[in-house]
Amino acid sequence: MVFIIDSLTLGSCELQCKVCMQTFICTTSEVKCREHAEAKHPKADVYACFPHLKK
Repeated sequence: MVFIIDSLTLGSCELQCKVCMQTFICTTSEVKCREHAEAKHPKADVYACFPHLKK
């Protein structure tokens, strides 16, 4: 069985790093977002990459 996922459906369920524009599925944990920010953008604040993490 093959599932075809509509790109419009995926568009509403994704996170994006605001520095490099890499996309992540919406179920990506805060830990994984922080790992990306620390590994790929060590000079940038994690909140610059993922502003949704600010509480």
